[in-house]
Amino acid sequence: MRTSKIRLALGALASIAAGAATAQTPFTYSKDGSSVTLYGNVDYYLNYMTSSSGSKSISLQDGAIQRSRWGLRGDKNLGDGYTGKFVA
Repeated sequence: MRTSKIRLALGALASIAAGAATAQTPFTYSKDGSSVTLYGNVDYYLNYMTSSSGSKSISLQDGAIQRSRWGLRGDKNLGDGYTGKFVA
């Protein structure tokens, strides 16, 4: 009975964490007419497995709903109406 409660609690915690880990809020840093933005999806989850031999494994894994991916974009005011931009 105790093991099933622990599994249920771990499952609930993992689903809450998976929802929080798929946040898509970009982070922007600006200074002196320049800006750099870090954007994308981060998707990690806590995996709990029991093998047929009885060994147990807990691991943090990528891709519960979709794969994690991120990028950078930015710009710099070069003066005289010119702006340099990049996306990586």
